[in-house]
Amino acid sequence: MAARLLPFAALAASVSALSVPREETNSSPGVLSLPVYQDIRIHPLEKLRRRQVSDTDAPVLNVTSTTYLIELNIGTPGQDTKVAIDTGSSELWVNPNCANAGSTAQTQSCRANGQYDPQDSSTSSIYRQTGRIKYGKGEVVLQYVSDNITIPGSDTVFGYATDSVDLNRGILGLSFGEAVNNTGYPTVVDEMKAQNIIESLTMGIALGTKEEKTGSGLISFGGVDTKKFSGNLHSAPILGPQNGENLYRYWVQLDSVGLSKSGSSAKTYSNSNFPVFFDTGATLSYLPSAVVDSLGSDLGGRLDSSVNMYVVPCDTQGTIDFKFGDYTMKVPLSEFIWQGLRARRRQGYRRFLPSWRLISPFDICRF
Repeated sequence: MAARLLPFAALAASVSALSVPREETNSSPGVLSLPVYQDIRIHPLEKLRRRQVSDTDAPVLNVTSTTYLIELNIGTPGQDTKVAIDTGSSELWVNPNCANAGSTAQTQSCRANGQYDPQDSSTSSIYRQTGRIKYGKGEVVLQYVSDNITIPGSDTVFGYATDSVDLNRGILGLSFGEAVNNTGYPTVVDEMKAQNIIESLTMGIALGTKEEKTGSGLISFGGVDTKKFSGNLHSAPILGPQNGENLYRYWVQLDSVGLSKSGSSAKTYSNSNFPVFFDTGATLSYLPSAVVDSLGSDLGGRLDSSVNMYVVPCDTQGTIDFKFGDYTMKVPLSEFIWQGLRARRRQGYRRFLPSWRLISPFDICRF
């Protein structure tokens, strides 16, 4: 696996024009680009709050979570459904059970994303496999079917959910396909290459920023859109499975984590050298507890046990610095702070949990 490289961009460029999906042909493979939509949800951390003596002392913490979606047209006639793009898994599946999605808001979101019914498609056929996938939160039971999809084309195998729990949208897994992760069938990206839609197994993802309107992100298959980043692409070898897993993900070596804070000398934390993987399907960044505790302390924070997060001043200036080989990614602290309100004081909550996963604001691409 060391021969594979994962380049990542320094900063997403803010541009007004989107690449238009190219017209499908079987003669000239190239690059297929689709808009990425941000589904931003705000909800309170009520379940994590401890009982307070007075309402004036209780934290009001509205958690903002973002899911990145693309729209697929499946079957004949076509049925539109939005699915989350997920670099942490390999399979496409659709049609979650909205009745088991969770809250009322999640149920509404589930229904708004659209549904696919193979019985309403003249080109669908049942595939020989069934399956079950467990995620960090939620689980889905699948019957695999074959049908036409706007990308990559005809006779593509994917999962049709017969039941699911705590999932309000389907998922397009973009990790390694059949040849590496032994899915038992060619994945969507595998089929793009096999059906001559794209020339190479290359993928680029620009998630978009908070300041841009939804749909300003972009996912490219078969290449990258150079208008969506500034500076140079930097590469890192992709590592094999970690932590006893058999599944290949986009693991790379993180050489260090540091902090650059206004008015203080930059510092690098000890024991911050470990593998991480890039996961567009997650909301939080996950780092070892010792690193999170050091960051919280150096930012003048205190641990709020009611939400298990560090409370820091909202106006804290600086960057958290992630070093990959000879390249350092400096991410503004504002990207990692949720704003809350306690006793009329503006405070922020650090959005880190202990583990070894990184998500946006990195823009990533894979060769």
